[in-house]
Amino acid sequence: MAAGDLGASATLDAKLQQATDSGGTGAKDVTGKSITQLTQAGTDSNKQVLINLRPEELDIKNGFGYFRLSMTVAVATSDAGGMVLGVNARIGHATDNDATTVDEVVA
Repeated sequence: MAAGDLGASATLDAKLQQATDSGGTGAKDVTGKSITQLTQAGTDSNKQVLINLRPEELDIKNGFGYFRLSMTVAVATSDAGGMVLGVNARIGHATDNDATTVDEVVA
């Protein structure tokens, strides 16, 4: 998830949610997969946050096999974007070589 230029007093929240189908049925938050709120006052413009998710963190036994990124911008118009990447890491964590603009990593 990436914040661009945050407007005056802007806030940006993001979290991962899980659902029982691709339409979002029964959507609920994935425990521990919310970012610390980014704010314009906190000098969080032009920062990124990484959220890591492993399949075993989903409630698979109750049918939750889908997930989505939910982002909420409030108070002021701001630039923001999200990207979901699926990888099978074989050597180390992505955070081993992250950019200096990464503000937080939610493991």
